[in-house]
Amino acid sequence: MRILVTEDHPDLQLELIDYLRMHGLIADGADSLFSMNEKLTGGQYQVVLLDLGLPDGDALECLTSLRQQFGLQLGIVIVSARGQPIERTQALNSGADAYLVKPVFLPELLAVLMQLAQRLEPKIHLTWYLDIIRRTLRSPGGEIIALSHSETSLLSALVEHKGVLNKEQLQCTLTPFLKLSHDYTRLDTLVCRLRQKVKMATGEALPLMTIRNKGYQCIDIMLVDSLRTQHLGLIS
Repeated sequence: MRILVTEDHPDLQLELIDYLRMHGLIADGADSLFSMNEKLTGGQYQVVLLDLGLPDGDALECLTSLRQQFGLQLGIVIVSARGQPIERTQALNSGADAYLVKPVFLPELLAVLMQLAQRLEPKIHLTWYLDIIRRTLRSPGGEIIALSHSETSLLSALVEHKGVLNKEQLQCTLTPFLKLSHDYTRLDTLVCRLRQKVKMATGEALPLMTIRNKGYQCIDIMLVDSLRTQHLGLIS
């Protein structure tokens, strides 16, 4: 596994790189978002360690961009001195796989990376399949999750849009005959419960991302017609 350590403090960057190399991992460094983005263009890294306190931009916005660009094929671990619950929540909702607070306990970092390596191993099916007729979702591992009408409508709207949908647009999709309001509590609760439901059923994270100050987006989910794909074994 090749890891890019994005950290602007030279001593800490070197400490992390040395520790990872000592445990058999390949690690390189970047000291800014610009340098990180340049090194990621070659596609040779499987994981990024990302410090939020970098000098040349908002790392949370960059996190969202990384997840949109690379999907779930890139592991993202936040390593930051910022330890407030709201910051950890924002980072995890924006696509981070894990969030570690400095000073990092290095064996814990190694354990997180080993766990992440299992998710990043190549699989036969990397795509999730959404059947809106049967209201089911098939995970890359083959598990079938039964969905409610609201859950199906939510995912269907996001998959068909192929981009970010704001909460007002989603709420209109889910409740087209109700007067819209700016209280999105029920929508956020629906998303939260759906993520938990999928995680409990499959052990995998649903590729439904919160895009900060914008809305929600789905990646790696394909709509299927159960009547035409049943013979392919995609839906059972």
